Amino acid sequence: MRPLAVPAILLLTVLAAAAPVAEVEPNGFTTPSPQDLGVLGAAGLQVTGALDPTSPTGLDPGDRDGFSFTMEADGAVSATVDDGGAGKVFVLALSREEAGGPVQIAAVTGPAPLNLSRPGLVTGTTYRIGVAALSDGAPLPYTLDVLPENALPPWTGAPCPGAVPEAEPDGDAATATDLGDFTGILCGEGDLAEVAPPGSGLPGDPDVFRFRQVLQVPVRIVISADPGTVRVTLHALSFVGLAPVAEKAFGAYSEIDVGTLQPGQTYYVEIRAEQGTAPVGYQFHLEPIAPPPPPPPQPLDLYRTRVRTFPGFQFRVLGQFAPGLGAGLADGVPFSYRVRGLEEAFGAGSLRMIRGGRLRYRAPRGVLGLRSITFDPGLGRVLLKGRGVDLNGILDPTDPMLPVDLEFEGGLHLTAAEEGEFNLTGVVLRVP
Repeated sequence: MRPLAVPAILLLTVLAAAAPVAEVEPNGFTTPSPQDLGVLGAAGLQVTGALDPTSPTGLDPGDRDGFSFTMEADGAVSATVDDGGAGKVFVLALSREEAGGPVQIAAVTGPAPLNLSRPGLVTGTTYRIGVAALSDGAPLPYTLDVLPENALPPWTGAPCPGAVPEAEPDGDAATATDLGDFTGILCGEGDLAEVAPPGSGLPGDPDVFRFRQVLQVPVRIVISADPGTVRVTLHALSFVGLAPVAEKAFGAYSEIDVGTLQPGQTYYVEIRAEQGTAPVGYQFHLEPIAPPPPPPPQPLDLYRTRVRTFPGFQFRVLGQFAPGLGAGLADGVPFSYRVRGLEEAFGAGSLRMIRGGRLRYRAPRGVLGLRSITFDPGLGRVLLKGRGVDLNGILDPTDPMLPVDLEFEGGLHLTAAEEGEFNLTGVVLRVP
């Protein structure tokens, strides 16, 4: 399968642009009457609206808008609210309709343009997007763009480059110190200037940090503090407000398993001192408990591919992928492949970097299996050649499907499953 020419792709994009829809009141997010936008397809959805009035908290008497939609296909959603450069602070939330009513599955807050993204949406379910703003009461026009794509950054697993220091004032959600996206280990540190024992009535000096989750994985908070008692609370951002998720009081050290956190959701870590001598210093980091799932495979389009199924298995597979994928692969990276029923894995050092940033493997003379591979990330092409044992006892020799997988250590996985055509003898399978 070959890609469309660039002019054709641009033309299709222009033709598919979504026509804006005007917001119509009443259209609440938590009420039974959100405004129905219809089906979210490739063209996306666009709304022009206004919050009138706004409020400093987003709560009454502030206006809050809600819009419902369904998915044309399973996948992700990306919603962006903008106010034409005013940079006001908005809240975006996403909920799923269930038998007992809407259930929130993601929320974010911050200055416009503000994006909320969440993977894992399915057809046959109604979803809602809520829009609110934290402002001075004046009406606030906005645009809302909704696309069927994942705008969350990928998980890298990188260690934290250093602890993010708390920056006063940071005693609530609006002023929380930003840890960023949870794409790798997140670390924070600070000092609590006031100790507030339970029941004392003292406000204390809470420090609040925020982060956005990118994967649906269970998470652990590992925290140490000066002698005393420190209370840690994990909150999830709700449409307007916070909802506690987990809480624990501890002495000098604790590991707090806070459960599975949701992608696209903003969370807050609140830290208070209940016993001890001020200032109480602390350090913490957030880490996934379970290994994050591998990234999804990238498509590989086959062309000019030839596989002989009998007698003796031989193949010449030429594939095309998005240029730039694999540009960071190192010399000698381990890899594995599968062509039809033949699969092998190669350890570190088998691939070699050659001129032009390409990776190449050549087998010793007489070895069965993969004879050679040339991987070119710049052009987005890969060529595999090989021969193997007779696979007729493993696979149906008349099956025209040709599955191909190529995986490199570090997360790059290319996959194809195309139906070829047999020649007149029925032993050579081709993908033109």
